[in-house]
Amino acid sequence: MSEQSFTDTLRRAAIVLANGEEETIKIPDAYLQVHMFGKKSASNPAAYIRQIMSRVPEVAERGRVSVTRGVYGPEDENFGSTFYEVRIVEGRRKVYNKEALERAVRQAKRKVAEAIIDMSPNLANYAPEEYETLSKAVADFHAMIKKTFLEDEQ
Repeated sequence: MSEQSFTDTLRRAAIVLANGEEETIKIPDAYLQVHMFGKKSASNPAAYIRQIMSRVPEVAERGRVSVTRGVYGPEDENFGSTFYEVRIVEGRRKVYNKEALERAVRQAKRKVAEAIIDMSPNLANYAPEEYETLSKAVADFHAMIKKTFLEDEQ
């Protein structure tokens, strides 16, 4: 099996876990040794599995990959052999796609604009003859803020 087909197998297994078709998947250590023989990643198969599977979008949306090493028990035909158990751990990680990032930027701009608008001058600090000029200046100021921060929302 080529390296590409081996990683594709790991990706398909990650999708099965992410879709909830399986709770856990056990990968025999011997299987990993055969496919990772002579590679730098063979020294830490758990990290390699985690790295390949974590990059699958379905997994990233659902949570994170957990890889633990275990030994087959006496009830199993592979008694005494080691394996890696892979599962998806829900949450703990927030994944931002392009839409979510754009939405967060829009919300931040809106919050800044609203905070600036709320800090408008208090008319009580000015003489009555200055009201008209001040109200025009404040309206222009609000228009600049809306154009700068809120224009792309409409």
